[in-house]
Amino acid sequence: MRVGDKGEKLPKYLLFITIVILSFSQGLKEILFGIPIVHLGNLFCVVLFAWALATKGPKRILEQDLKPFVIWITAFTLIGTVGAIIFTPGLVTYLWGLRTYFRMFLLLFDCVMILEKEDMDLLFMGFNVAIVIHFIATLIEFFFFNIRWDYLNGIFGVKMADSSSLHALLLINSCVILYKLYKREMPVLLFLVHMAWMTCNAAMSEIRAWFFEIVALFLIYLVASFDLKRTIILIPVLVAMAAVAIVVMGKMYPYTDHFFGPSGFWSIMGEAHDATNYHAIGRKDQIGAMTGPILDFAKEKTGAANKLAIVTGLGLGSADYSTKSWLQSDFYLKNERLGYASFLLCFLYIETGIAGVIVFSSMWIYLLVIGIAGMKKKHPEAFLMVLTAIAFLITTLYNQTLRTNYGYIMWIFLGTVIVLNRSKEDEKIIV
Repeated sequence: MRVGDKGEKLPKYLLFITIVILSFSQGLKEILFGIPIVHLGNLFCVVLFAWALATKGPKRILEQDLKPFVIWITAFTLIGTVGAIIFTPGLVTYLWGLRTYFRMFLLLFDCVMILEKEDMDLLFMGFNVAIVIHFIATLIEFFFFNIRWDYLNGIFGVKMADSSSLHALLLINSCVILYKLYKREMPVLLFLVHMAWMTCNAAMSEIRAWFFEIVALFLIYLVASFDLKRTIILIPVLVAMAAVAIVVMGKMYPYTDHFFGPSGFWSIMGEAHDATNYHAIGRKDQIGAMTGPILDFAKEKTGAANKLAIVTGLGLGSADYSTKSWLQSDFYLKNERLGYASFLLCFLYIETGIAGVIVFSSMWIYLLVIGIAGMKKKHPEAFLMVLTAIAFLITTLYNQTLRTNYGYIMWIFLGTVIVLNRSKEDEKIIV
Protein backbone atom coordinates (compact mmCIF):
# COMPACT_ATOMS: atom_id res chain seq x y z
CA MET A 1 0.00 0.00 0.00
CA ARG A 2 1.40 3.37 -1.04
CA VAL A 3 0.11 6.84 -0.37
CA GLY A 4 -0.90 7.17 -3.97
CA ASP A 5 -2.80 3.89 -4.24
CA LYS A 6 -6.47 4.43 -4.97
CA GLY A 7 -8.70 3.97 -1.94
CA GLU A 8 -5.80 3.72 0.48
CA LYS A 9 -4.85 7.38 0.95
CA LEU A 10 -7.39 8.34 3.61
CA PRO A 11 -6.39 5.76 6.28
CA LYS A 12 -2.72 6.54 5.81
CA TYR A 13 -3.26 10.28 6.01
CA LEU A 14 -5.44 9.73 9.07
CA LEU A 15 -2.57 7.78 10.62
CA PHE A 16 -0.17 10.67 9.90
CA ILE A 17 -2.60 13.06 11.61
CA THR A 18 -2.89 10.63 14.54
CA ILE A 19 0.89 10.47 14.85
CA VAL A 20 1.09 14.27 15.07
CA ILE A 21 -1.78 14.51 17.58
CA LEU A 22 -0.42 11.84 19.90
CA SER A 23 3.24 12.78 19.65
CA PHE A 24 2.62 16.41 20.58
CA SER A 25 -0.65 16.15 22.51
CA GLN A 26 0.47 18.22 25.51
CA GLY A 27 1.82 21.07 23.38
CA LEU A 28 -1.32 21.02 21.23
CA LYS A 29 -3.47 21.01 24.36
CA GLU A 30 -1.79 24.19 25.56
CA ILE A 31 -2.24 25.85 22.16
CA LEU A 32 -5.91 24.76 22.05
CA PHE A 33 -6.73 26.32 25.43
CA GLY A 34 -6.77 23.07 27.37
CA ILE A 35 -8.75 20.85 24.98
CA PRO A 36 -7.53 17.25 25.62
CA ILE A 37 -6.94 16.45 21.95
CA VAL A 38 -5.15 13.23 22.91
CA HIS A 39 -8.56 11.56 23.21
CA LEU A 40 -9.24 12.28 19.54
CA GLY A 41 -5.94 10.62 18.68
CA ASN A 42 -6.89 7.57 20.74
CA LEU A 43 -10.23 7.38 18.91
CA PHE A 44 -8.42 7.51 15.56
CA CYS A 45 -6.22 4.62 16.75
CA VAL A 46 -9.27 2.45 17.36
CA VAL A 47 -10.84 3.40 14.01
CA LEU A 48 -7.62 2.68 12.11
CA PHE A 49 -7.17 -0.66 13.85
CA ALA A 50 -10.74 -1.67 12.96
CA TRP A 51 -10.17 -0.53 9.37
CA ALA A 52 -6.94 -2.54 9.08
CA LEU A 53 -8.58 -5.70 10.41
CA ALA A 54 -11.60 -5.24 8.14
CA THR A 55 -9.55 -4.72 4.97
CA LYS A 56 -6.59 -7.02 5.63
CA GLY A 57 -8.39 -9.68 7.63
CA PRO A 58 -7.87 -10.77 11.26
CA LYS A 59 -5.04 -13.06 10.15
CA ARG A 60 -2.93 -9.96 9.49
CA ILE A 61 -2.01 -9.63 13.16
CA LEU A 62 -0.71 -13.21 13.13
CA GLU A 63 1.81 -12.58 10.38
CA GLN A 64 5.47 -12.64 11.29
CA ASP A 65 5.98 -8.94 11.92
CA LEU A 66 3.16 -8.78 14.49
CA LYS A 67 2.81 -12.32 15.83
CA PRO A 68 5.57 -11.93 18.47
CA PHE A 69 3.78 -8.82 19.77
CA VAL A 70 0.44 -10.65 19.89
CA ILE A 71 2.02 -13.43 21.97
CA TRP A 72 3.74 -10.86 24.18
CA ILE A 73 0.61 -8.78 24.77
CA THR A 74 -1.51 -11.88 25.40
CA ALA A 75 0.93 -13.23 28.00
CA PHE A 76 1.19 -9.84 29.71
CA THR A 77 -2.59 -9.42 29.81
CA LEU A 78 -3.17 -12.93 31.14
CA ILE A 79 -0.78 -12.34 34.03
CA GLY A 80 -2.47 -9.04 34.86
CA THR A 81 -5.88 -10.72 34.66
CA VAL A 82 -4.89 -13.56 37.00
CA GLY A 83 -3.78 -11.01 39.56
CA ALA A 84 -7.05 -9.12 39.13
CA ILE A 85 -9.10 -12.29 39.69
CA ILE A 86 -7.20 -13.10 42.89
CA PHE A 87 -6.95 -9.62 44.40
CA THR A 88 -10.11 -8.04 42.94
CA PRO A 89 -9.19 -4.42 42.17
CA GLY A 90 -12.67 -3.97 40.70
CA LEU A 91 -13.94 -4.20 37.12
CA VAL A 92 -13.70 -0.47 36.37
CA THR A 93 -10.16 -0.31 37.74
CA TYR A 94 -9.16 -3.38 35.73
CA LEU A 95 -10.63 -1.98 32.50
CA TRP A 96 -8.87 1.34 33.10
CA GLY A 97 -5.61 -0.56 33.47
CA LEU A 98 -6.26 -2.40 30.20
CA ARG A 99 -6.91 0.91 28.50
CA THR A 100 -3.61 2.34 29.79
CA TYR A 101 -1.55 -0.26 27.94
CA PHE A 102 -3.75 -1.18 24.99
CA ARG A 103 -3.87 2.36 23.60
CA MET A 104 -0.10 2.04 23.09
CA PHE A 105 -0.36 -1.45 21.63
CA LEU A 106 -3.06 -0.35 19.17
CA LEU A 107 -0.92 2.55 17.98
CA LEU A 108 2.00 0.19 17.42
CA PHE A 109 -0.21 -2.21 15.44
CA ASP A 110 -1.66 0.63 13.36
CA CYS A 111 1.83 1.80 12.38
CA VAL A 112 3.00 -1.68 11.42
CA MET A 113 -0.17 -2.61 9.50
CA ILE A 114 -0.62 0.66 7.60
CA LEU A 115 2.86 2.07 7.04
CA GLU A 116 5.29 0.83 4.39
CA LYS A 117 8.97 1.37 3.72
CA GLU A 118 8.04 3.91 1.06
CA ASP A 119 6.53 6.11 3.79
CA MET A 120 9.70 6.29 5.86
CA ASP A 121 11.26 9.18 3.93
CA LEU A 122 8.15 11.29 4.50
CA LEU A 123 8.05 10.38 8.18
CA PHE A 124 11.71 11.14 8.71
CA MET A 125 11.30 14.46 6.91
CA GLY A 126 8.41 15.32 9.21
CA PHE A 127 10.49 14.21 12.17
CA ASN A 128 13.32 16.55 11.16
CA VAL A 129 10.89 19.44 10.69
CA ALA A 130 9.50 18.76 14.17
CA ILE A 131 13.04 18.85 15.59
CA VAL A 132 13.71 22.26 14.04
CA ILE A 133 10.41 23.64 15.37
CA HIS A 134 11.08 22.07 18.76
CA PHE A 135 14.55 23.52 19.19
CA ILE A 136 13.50 27.00 18.07
CA ALA A 137 10.60 26.83 20.55
CA THR A 138 13.03 25.67 23.27
CA LEU A 139 15.35 28.62 22.67
CA ILE A 140 12.43 31.07 22.77
CA GLU A 141 11.12 29.54 26.00
CA PHE A 142 14.58 29.62 27.56
CA PHE A 143 15.77 33.10 26.61
CA PHE A 144 12.51 35.07 26.38
CA PHE A 145 10.30 33.40 28.98
CA ASN A 146 12.99 32.21 31.42
CA ILE A 147 11.55 28.69 31.51
CA ARG A 148 13.83 26.11 33.10
CA TRP A 149 14.15 22.52 34.24
CA ASP A 150 11.35 19.99 33.49
CA TYR A 151 9.10 22.76 32.17
CA LEU A 152 11.46 23.49 29.26
CA ASN A 153 9.99 21.05 26.75
CA GLY A 154 9.82 23.03 23.51
CA ILE A 155 7.22 21.63 21.14
CA PHE A 156 5.91 19.35 23.89
CA GLY A 157 4.57 22.22 26.00
CA VAL A 158 5.68 24.15 29.07
CA LYS A 159 2.94 23.66 31.67
CA MET A 160 3.80 20.16 32.87
CA ALA A 161 6.91 19.53 34.96
CA ASP A 162 7.75 16.36 33.05
CA SER A 163 10.43 16.08 30.39
CA SER A 164 9.54 12.49 29.44
CA SER A 165 8.61 13.38 25.86
CA LEU A 166 11.81 15.39 25.42
CA HIS A 167 13.87 12.54 26.85
CA ALA A 168 12.12 10.19 24.40
CA LEU A 169 12.86 12.56 21.50
CA LEU A 170 16.55 12.67 22.43
CA LEU A 171 16.73 8.88 22.61
CA ILE A 172 14.89 8.43 19.31
CA ASN A 173 17.00 10.98 17.46
CA SER A 174 20.18 9.47 18.91
CA CYS A 175 19.18 6.09 17.49
CA VAL A 176 18.25 7.55 14.10
CA ILE A 177 21.43 9.56 13.55
CA LEU A 178 23.68 6.69 14.66
CA TYR A 179 21.79 4.42 12.25
CA LYS A 180 22.18 6.96 9.42
CA LEU A 181 25.88 7.29 10.25
CA TYR A 182 26.20 3.50 10.28
CA LYS A 183 24.62 3.33 6.79
CA ARG A 184 26.79 6.26 5.66
CA GLU A 185 23.64 8.20 4.76
CA MET A 186 24.53 11.11 7.04
CA PRO A 187 27.64 13.29 6.63
CA VAL A 188 29.81 13.71 9.70
CA LEU A 189 29.08 17.45 9.81
CA LEU A 190 25.29 16.90 9.90
CA PHE A 191 25.76 14.25 12.56
CA LEU A 192 27.66 16.80 14.66
CA VAL A 193 24.90 19.37 14.14
CA HIS A 194 22.40 16.88 15.56
CA MET A 195 24.70 16.10 18.47
CA ALA A 196 25.12 19.81 19.14
CA TRP A 197 21.40 20.58 19.44
CA MET A 198 20.77 17.48 21.56
CA THR A 199 23.67 18.26 23.88
CA CYS A 200 22.46 21.85 24.22
CA ASN A 201 18.85 20.79 24.78
CA ALA A 202 19.76 18.13 27.35
CA ALA A 203 21.83 20.69 29.28
CA MET A 204 19.15 23.42 29.20
CA SER A 205 16.43 21.00 30.30
CA GLU A 206 18.67 19.22 32.83
CA ILE A 207 18.33 15.74 31.34
CA ARG A 208 21.50 14.28 32.83
CA ALA A 209 20.65 10.69 31.97
CA TRP A 210 20.97 11.36 28.25
CA PHE A 211 24.70 12.06 28.61
CA PHE A 212 25.17 8.50 29.87
CA GLU A 213 22.75 7.05 27.32
CA ILE A 214 24.42 8.62 24.29
CA VAL A 215 27.78 7.25 25.44
CA ALA A 216 26.29 3.76 25.65
CA LEU A 217 24.62 4.04 22.23
CA PHE A 218 27.79 5.46 20.66
CA LEU A 219 29.84 2.57 22.05
CA ILE A 220 27.35 0.16 20.47
CA TYR A 221 27.84 2.03 17.19
CA LEU A 222 31.63 1.66 17.47
CA VAL A 223 31.39 -2.07 18.15
CA ALA A 224 28.95 -2.57 15.27
CA SER A 225 30.71 -0.40 12.69
CA PHE A 226 34.34 -0.55 13.83
CA ASP A 227 34.53 2.82 12.10
CA LEU A 228 37.88 4.00 13.47
CA LYS A 229 38.50 6.62 10.80
CA ARG A 230 35.40 8.69 11.52
CA THR A 231 35.62 7.95 15.24
CA ILE A 232 39.02 9.68 15.42
CA ILE A 233 37.35 12.77 13.95
CA LEU A 234 34.19 12.56 16.05
CA ILE A 235 35.39 11.80 19.57
CA PRO A 236 37.39 15.02 20.25
CA VAL A 237 34.49 17.17 19.02
CA LEU A 238 31.90 15.18 20.98
CA VAL A 239 33.98 15.30 24.15
CA ALA A 240 34.34 19.09 23.77
CA MET A 241 30.57 19.47 23.27
CA ALA A 242 29.83 17.37 26.34
CA ALA A 243 32.37 19.23 28.47
CA VAL A 244 30.89 22.62 27.60
CA ALA A 245 27.34 21.36 28.19
CA ILE A 246 28.24 19.83 31.55
CA VAL A 247 29.90 23.04 32.73
CA VAL A 248 26.98 25.19 31.54
CA MET A 249 24.45 22.85 33.15
CA GLY A 250 26.39 23.01 36.41
CA LYS A 251 26.14 26.80 36.34
CA MET A 252 22.39 26.78 35.62
CA TYR A 253 21.58 23.93 37.99
CA PRO A 254 24.29 23.84 40.71
CA TYR A 255 23.11 20.49 42.09
CA THR A 256 24.18 18.84 38.81
CA ASP A 257 27.80 19.93 39.18
CA HIS A 258 30.26 17.03 38.67
CA PHE A 259 27.42 14.62 37.83
CA PHE A 260 29.25 12.90 34.97
CA GLY A 261 30.98 9.85 36.42
CA PRO A 262 30.23 6.69 38.42
CA SER A 263 29.02 8.59 41.49
CA GLY A 264 26.87 10.86 39.33
CA PHE A 265 25.31 7.88 37.57
CA TRP A 266 24.53 6.21 40.89
CA SER A 267 23.01 9.46 42.11
CA ILE A 268 20.66 9.55 39.09
CA MET A 269 19.69 5.94 39.76
CA GLY A 270 18.96 6.69 43.40
CA GLU A 271 17.04 9.93 43.12
CA ALA A 272 13.27 10.25 43.18
CA HIS A 273 11.36 12.19 40.55
CA ASP A 274 10.11 14.59 43.21
CA ALA A 275 13.15 15.62 45.24
CA THR A 276 10.92 17.46 47.75
CA ASN A 277 9.14 14.26 48.78
CA TYR A 278 11.35 12.48 51.31
CA HIS A 279 9.08 9.39 51.14
CA ALA A 280 9.64 8.95 47.40
CA ILE A 281 11.63 6.02 46.08
CA GLY A 282 14.44 6.17 43.51
CA ARG A 283 15.02 4.29 40.27
CA LYS A 284 17.24 1.62 41.80
CA ASP A 285 14.63 0.89 44.48
CA GLN A 286 11.68 0.29 42.19
CA ILE A 287 11.35 -3.41 42.96
CA GLY A 288 12.64 -3.68 46.53
CA ALA A 289 10.76 -0.68 47.89
CA MET A 290 7.38 -1.83 46.56
CA THR A 291 7.45 -5.41 47.87
CA GLY A 292 6.24 -4.43 51.35
CA PRO A 293 3.31 -2.28 50.13
CA ILE A 294 2.26 -5.03 47.70
CA LEU A 295 2.21 -7.69 50.43
CA ASP A 296 0.39 -5.36 52.84
CA PHE A 297 -2.27 -4.61 50.25
CA ALA A 298 -2.62 -8.30 49.34
CA LYS A 299 -3.16 -9.10 53.02
CA GLU A 300 -5.94 -6.53 53.21
CA LYS A 301 -7.58 -8.16 50.21
CA THR A 302 -7.21 -11.84 51.16
CA GLY A 303 -6.74 -11.77 54.93
CA ALA A 304 -3.28 -13.36 54.74
CA ALA A 305 0.23 -12.48 53.63
CA ASN A 306 -0.35 -13.83 50.14
CA LYS A 307 3.09 -13.98 48.52
CA LEU A 308 1.49 -14.92 45.23
CA ALA A 309 1.04 -11.18 44.78
CA ILE A 310 4.80 -10.91 44.23
CA VAL A 311 4.54 -13.35 41.31
CA THR A 312 1.31 -12.26 39.61
CA GLY A 313 0.91 -8.74 40.92
CA LEU A 314 -2.34 -7.29 42.22
CA GLY A 315 -3.95 -7.12 38.78
CA LEU A 316 -4.03 -4.68 35.88
CA GLY A 317 -5.19 -1.26 37.01
CA SER A 318 -4.36 -1.91 40.67
CA ALA A 319 -1.72 0.83 40.78
CA ASP A 320 -3.31 3.14 38.21
CA TYR A 321 -4.49 6.69 38.71
CA SER A 322 -6.35 9.38 36.84
CA THR A 323 -7.33 13.02 37.03
CA LYS A 324 -10.81 11.63 37.78
CA SER A 325 -10.96 10.63 41.45
CA TRP A 326 -13.30 7.69 40.81
CA LEU A 327 -10.68 6.10 38.54
CA GLN A 328 -7.90 6.22 41.12
CA SER A 329 -7.06 2.78 42.48
CA ASP A 330 -7.14 1.96 46.18
CA PHE A 331 -3.44 1.09 46.07
CA TYR A 332 -2.62 4.50 44.60
CA LEU A 333 -4.62 6.31 47.27
CA LYS A 334 -2.76 4.42 50.01
CA ASN A 335 0.74 4.61 48.53
CA GLU A 336 0.84 7.74 46.37
CA ARG A 337 3.33 9.29 48.80
CA LEU A 338 5.97 6.77 47.72
CA GLY A 339 6.20 8.44 44.33
CA TYR A 340 6.03 5.10 42.51
CA ALA A 341 3.86 6.65 39.80
CA SER A 342 7.01 8.14 38.24
CA PHE A 343 8.35 4.71 37.24
CA LEU A 344 7.10 2.05 34.84
CA LEU A 345 8.83 -0.83 36.64
CA CYS A 346 6.83 0.00 39.75
CA PHE A 347 3.56 -0.26 37.83
CA LEU A 348 4.62 -3.53 36.19
CA TYR A 349 5.66 -5.02 39.52
CA ILE A 350 2.56 -3.90 41.41
CA GLU A 351 0.07 -4.89 38.72
CA THR A 352 1.68 -7.96 37.12
CA GLY A 353 4.37 -9.05 39.58
CA ILE A 354 7.76 -10.49 38.76
CA ALA A 355 6.15 -12.54 35.97
CA GLY A 356 4.86 -9.38 34.29
CA VAL A 357 8.17 -7.56 34.66
CA ILE A 358 9.94 -10.46 32.97
CA VAL A 359 7.39 -10.75 30.17
CA PHE A 360 7.29 -7.02 29.45
CA SER A 361 11.09 -6.72 29.41
CA SER A 362 11.47 -9.87 27.30
CA MET A 363 10.21 -8.06 24.19
CA TRP A 364 13.18 -5.70 24.22
CA ILE A 365 15.54 -8.65 24.68
CA TYR A 366 13.82 -10.40 21.77
CA LEU A 367 14.21 -7.36 19.53
CA LEU A 368 17.85 -7.09 20.54
CA VAL A 369 18.45 -10.74 19.62
CA ILE A 370 16.75 -10.56 16.22
CA GLY A 371 18.52 -7.26 15.56
CA ILE A 372 21.91 -8.86 16.19
CA ALA A 373 20.89 -11.83 14.02
CA GLY A 374 19.90 -9.46 11.22
CA MET A 375 23.22 -7.62 11.46
CA LYS A 376 25.07 -10.90 11.08
CA LYS A 377 23.18 -11.35 7.81
CA LYS A 378 24.34 -7.90 6.67
CA HIS A 379 20.95 -6.17 6.97
CA PRO A 380 21.80 -2.57 7.98
CA GLU A 381 18.23 -1.89 9.17
CA ALA A 382 18.83 -4.46 11.90
CA PHE A 383 21.29 -2.07 13.55
CA LEU A 384 18.42 0.35 14.15
CA MET A 385 16.53 -2.54 15.73
CA VAL A 386 19.43 -3.10 18.14
CA LEU A 387 19.57 0.58 19.10
CA THR A 388 15.78 0.68 19.53
CA ALA A 389 15.80 -2.36 21.82
CA ILE A 390 18.42 -0.68 24.01
CA ALA A 391 16.41 2.57 24.05
CA PHE A 392 13.28 0.72 25.21
CA LEU A 393 15.20 -1.13 27.88
CA ILE A 394 16.58 2.17 29.15
CA THR A 395 13.16 3.81 29.15
CA THR A 396 11.54 0.87 30.94
CA LEU A 397 13.98 1.38 33.81
CA TYR A 398 14.27 5.17 33.71
CA ASN A 399 10.72 6.52 34.04
CA GLN A 400 7.04 5.95 33.27
CA THR A 401 7.11 7.12 29.63
CA LEU A 402 5.98 3.90 27.93
CA ARG A 403 2.60 3.90 29.69
CA THR A 404 1.73 7.62 29.59
CA ASN A 405 0.72 10.22 27.02
CA TYR A 406 4.38 11.18 26.77
CA GLY A 407 5.23 7.73 25.44
CA TYR A 408 3.24 7.65 22.20
CA ILE A 409 6.23 8.95 20.26
CA MET A 410 8.29 5.92 21.27
CA TRP A 411 5.65 3.39 20.23
CA ILE A 412 5.36 5.17 16.87
CA PHE A 413 9.13 4.94 16.52
CA LEU A 414 9.05 1.23 17.32
CA GLY A 415 6.41 0.72 14.63
CA THR A 416 8.57 2.44 12.00
CA VAL A 417 11.57 0.31 13.00
CA ILE A 418 9.51 -2.86 12.56
CA VAL A 419 8.41 -1.65 9.11
CA LEU A 420 11.99 -0.84 8.12
CA ASN A 421 13.07 -4.33 9.12
CA ARG A 422 10.32 -5.96 7.07
CA SER A 423 11.18 -7.52 3.73
CA LYS A 424 9.54 -6.08 0.64
CA GLU A 425 8.30 -9.45 -0.57
CA ASP A 426 6.17 -10.30 2.46
CA GLU A 427 5.43 -9.33 6.04
CA LYS A 428 8.39 -11.13 7.62
CA ILE A 429 10.95 -9.50 9.84
CA ILE A 430 14.41 -9.78 8.31
CA VAL A 431 16.50 -12.11 10.47
